[in-house]
Amino acid sequence: MSDRRRHTRVEHDAQVEIAGVSGVIPGRSIDLSRTGMSVVVRIPESFSEVQSITFRLPRSAEPLSIRCRVIRSGKGGERAAPADREEDVRVLALSFDREAEAQMLLIEGYIRDRKARTDARGAGGTEARQGLRTPCSIEGATAPGSNLEILSIDNISTEGLLFSYRSPGALAPEERLKLRFPLPGDSREISVDGTVVYLIENGIEGRHAAGFRFEGLREAHRSRIQSYIVAAASRSSLQALHRTLSGGGRAFRLDDRGEIASLFDRLAADRAPLHAILAEGFEIIELHPQAIARGATSRLEVAGEAALPPGMASCSFSLGPATYYFQSVLSREGGASYLELPPSLYRSEKRSYGRKEVDSSLLIELSEPGIGGGSEGMKLRGRILDISRRGFLAEVSLPEGLSARQADALLNSGLRPGSSVRYTVDERLALGSAGEIRHLLPVGREDRLRVVRLGIEAGIARSEYLFASYGAAEWEARKKAAGLH
Repeated sequence: MSDRRRHTRVEHDAQVEIAGVSGVIPGRSIDLSRTGMSVVVRIPESFSEVQSITFRLPRSAEPLSIRCRVIRSGKGGERAAPADREEDVRVLALSFDREAEAQMLLIEGYIRDRKARTDARGAGGTEARQGLRTPCSIEGATAPGSNLEILSIDNISTEGLLFSYRSPGALAPEERLKLRFPLPGDSREISVDGTVVYLIENGIEGRHAAGFRFEGLREAHRSRIQSYIVAAASRSSLQALHRTLSGGGRAFRLDDRGEIASLFDRLAADRAPLHAILAEGFEIIELHPQAIARGATSRLEVAGEAALPPGMASCSFSLGPATYYFQSVLSREGGASYLELPPSLYRSEKRSYGRKEVDSSLLIELSEPGIGGGSEGMKLRGRILDISRRGFLAEVSLPEGLSARQADALLNSGLRPGSSVRYTVDERLALGSAGEIRHLLPVGREDRLRVVRLGIEAGIARSEYLFASYGAAEWEARKKAAGLH
């Protein structure tokens, strides 16, 4: 098997805290990638399952705390420091939860800058960038006290920026300047002193560029710049995700208008927040669903903190185990804002990475008596939609003639999350015959509930409870034999 890694990994020696079911233990990191980290830790016997890790990146205002799981574990060996090569010291390879996208972006930026710094040193360079950096196009910057005409800021970090200007010969390396500039979505100006570190005088359309290093940047300004960078990265990643899912074929796509309407009904009923990026906007804005206005074109009424301009919007929302993405038209009418219900949704589920779309029959057996009003269990038929290495997603049909009360009893007993189920599937899928329901999503309006979508973790078989009944005399005799008197 090839040992080549898909993601760049850099050395990273720092203190970490690993949280588990039984508490928190300290450790040290060895290396770091976008998707995981290797750590050296002394694990006590009482410590159980690893749940999350907390650590800090250089120049990071706040520590990162990310859910994770152990994918490999070994003795300290050569990767640990000499003092850590003891019997109870382990090297853990941790895989980060893929839902921590914003934190992964911070890690990716740090790794990218570390790698660029290493490459620059290998080529004889001396620049050492450590902060996150984002491309941008910020206008309105000025240099008080000089005749410099600044056209735009083209990228920015918490350490400095690159700006374009139109005054040839007006600058020199090591020249000190004071800059003032706004940040998108923030009316307050940032004022900072600094030094020109390099010039690019290419003369194309009279534009030149200068690298500018901040000196004495106020902490409040540093936090505002960092928030802007994270927001810009989040916006870019959300747009990229929309493009990726839209081009991913039917594996992520929902086209059933009834199912789409059901999801938006539930979204409005739960008042779950919806996030949107307007076509001409910068910020990710939070919208609050109010109600669905049905008609020739059904629309979802939404409310925001301010009046929303009409136009195209890229949107997302979360319900149950899944996050849904769509594009829509935002309009205003009578003082209210509306989003048209889209013809398609794109679904990204937790643990959806590596899932394989299939279409195979399924028979679920619920053994609990009384479900649906009968004296025996119930059998539900359906289809498997996709599978992963841990389980499968399926849709099952509820029996015809089931009353609303019986359907409610079914959803709150045999089909509730955490319930054990037995099932019959194609043996070639290697899913076994027993599992546990992890999540459940009714499909269709409550008055016409006929289909339920289930996420089932395969291979989990619970032992049956064993009961025995004893008379008073036998019970006393058993307690006496056990020394309980």
